[in-house]
Amino acid sequence: MYENRLVKKHMEEVVTESVKIGNSDGSGTPVEVIDSSGNINVGTSIKFGDGEYIEDTNDNELIKFAVTASAVNEITITNAATGGAPTISATGGDTNINLQLAAKGTGGIQLDNSENILDASGNELIEWGVTASAVNHVVISNDATGSGPNIGATGSDTNIDLNFDTKGTGVFQFNAKLALDLLGGAASASGLLMGVGTSANPATTSTASGIFAEFRTQSTATSGDSRGLYWRHDINGAAGGGDAARIFAKVTAAASTVRGSHISLDLDAAGSVSGFGAGVDAQLMLGAAAYDDDITVNNLEIYANAGATVTGRTSFLRPVIQGDATAVADVNANAFFIDFSNVTASASGLIDTDITALTGYGSLKVRCPDGVTRYIPITTGS
Repeated sequence: MYENRLVKKHMEEVVTESVKIGNSDGSGTPVEVIDSSGNINVGTSIKFGDGEYIEDTNDNELIKFAVTASAVNEITITNAATGGAPTISATGGDTNINLQLAAKGTGGIQLDNSENILDASGNELIEWGVTASAVNHVVISNDATGSGPNIGATGSDTNIDLNFDTKGTGVFQFNAKLALDLLGGAASASGLLMGVGTSANPATTSTASGIFAEFRTQSTATSGDSRGLYWRHDINGAAGGGDAARIFAKVTAAASTVRGSHISLDLDAAGSVSGFGAGVDAQLMLGAAAYDDDITVNNLEIYANAGATVTGRTSFLRPVIQGDATAVADVNANAFFIDFSNVTASASGLIDTDITALTGYGSLKVRCPDGVTRYIPITTGS
């Protein structure tokens, strides 16, 4: 091996003859390092010391070399034919070798011209988009055992969104549970598809009139039935049970007005219903089968825990008419407490026409608007 240490060479004249380097004792065969055209040909190894470098034509450092004692791994640069890509790769004695690119200080690795990252087959894997004068960007961080890696937004702005866009009618697909870690809430333990918070660590806010989840939607379709939310739950296990939705408000302090759920049909000045309108539409749908079960359209239940003492007004139904005084009077004059629609009066029917005599059994207490308790009689008939 011919050991030559080339630091710098100023050439005042054009090289017209080849330059060869050999051993000083004349042994071995000299190696041509510069041919008659001025091309440098290295047929053997060139050794650089730590901190030595190759200069450009302006005598500035172009490539600088750093030496690691007892190194066994190195970089290999490979050119390519037409249609191929040159390669900078890690090679050496180790079986698995990383290739590390390191910037100086706060500098980064810069990819120019919005170039793509390709997979092993040469297909696009990641495409970079460039925004002029950008100040916000994405940060990807790994994590230790028990925690997942993170994709986040960072930059100069105080509050930065993280945007995910699909193409055309494409959708976001999640192949795992969507656990929301927001407002101090722990990841939901019981939510199979998604959720936030547990009984011990619920998502919490002190913001007045705070809304944890809000959807405001609108349909401009002139036909068909539009639905703001369609939720269907199929109970398909023998002896199974459950609810399509379980909604309740838990009161743990002295509150004012609280509702387990508040559902409204809001008809404004330009709104009307030509068919049927209902603030709440509860339906019991029966299949082609025989039923001897206890089933009902509405189940109104008051559950009293041990130690409960009730002295205020407690009721199963509380009809209220309120709003503008003139409009309230009009509603009051035309409203029915019960409207039997699509019910045929018949013997032994829901409206039983076969009853000719009534015998008192009891009565239902009704609190009237004047505060007086009155009664609806319950009778037997014959």
